[in-house]
Amino acid sequence: MMKKKVFFYVLVLISLQIFPLNRHLAISQNSYLKISGYTQGTTYHITYQNTLNRNLESEVEKRLRIIDELFSIYNPNSLVSTINKSNKPVKVPLLFENLLKRSFEIYRETHGAFDITVGPLVEAWGFGPSGRKNPSAQQIDSLLTVVGHDKIKLKKHMVIKADGRVRLDFNAVAQGYTVDFLAQYFDSLGIPNYMIEVGGELIAKGVNASGQPWRIGIESPSENNQNQGELIQKIISVTNMAVSTSGNYRKFYVSNGVKYAHTIDPKTGYPARNTLLSVTIVAPNCTDADAYATACMVMGIDKAKQFVKNRPQIGAYFIYSGPKGEYLEFMTENFKALILR
Repeated sequence: MMKKKVFFYVLVLISLQIFPLNRHLAISQNSYLKISGYTQGTTYHITYQNTLNRNLESEVEKRLRIIDELFSIYNPNSLVSTINKSNKPVKVPLLFENLLKRSFEIYRETHGAFDITVGPLVEAWGFGPSGRKNPSAQQIDSLLTVVGHDKIKLKKHMVIKADGRVRLDFNAVAQGYTVDFLAQYFDSLGIPNYMIEVGGELIAKGVNASGQPWRIGIESPSENNQNQGELIQKIISVTNMAVSTSGNYRKFYVSNGVKYAHTIDPKTGYPARNTLLSVTIVAPNCTDADAYATACMVMGIDKAKQFVKNRPQIGAYFIYSGPKGEYLEFMTENFKALILR
């Protein structure tokens, strides 16, 4: 694993749709430390106030390995991989149990738009470890019989599957959960000012080295925008909140002239096809922001608007296509208040 420490500010480009834009540092920059590296098939970047001269890189790496060993479907020895291969109940630790319970709750909140049992469908469409596929309608119908939260239970710290074919996939929420897990560690050390980002999901606490709220860029959802950070749609100012963006304009493939995006609708079994191009959610924690962003992409613009309007604790920014292919926007009032430009 490649790791690098950055003591002087550089523009950090994140692998999804969000990245920090703090270019001008005050004298206090000397008390801020940056660490970055690779995890979960993507990158992470952390900036934190380091007045006590603590290099936390090894502790961060240790916690990233813990998450990988629990939730990575790409790690054949992870706990979730063990559950997916097993026909028997599997005991899970509290860290796994907490995310499983929250996933159940969000499943109910979103009426099934967010569903961690979508694993067999993700795999069937070629967005899992085994690569691209082109499933038949019959295969999709068969897989839908093992998708849904009624197919899995948590009892006495044991995960119990109703069918051995049930597969869990935490990819739509694991990075957000990782950010929160790391943030809890930084909070426990009494660090008031930091920004933690994993794979484009981030949380920002306190202020940056300039003494200002953290500045976050949100990319334009153009299929031609393949170089992170080149096309910025909005810049927002955030503190003490998490930000997550979900979009289909990079993770897709084309087969026989048909575009297949990575967001799978658990109800139909097919990649979600609607006018939504990008969803950005601002929330008190990154687990919820990550899951809600995915759920809104599945819902489509009308249902997603209603969903966020009923939840004043979160802010939302949607980019969607109009009838003539033009870009249209929707944002909640509390999101508008964050916009710098």
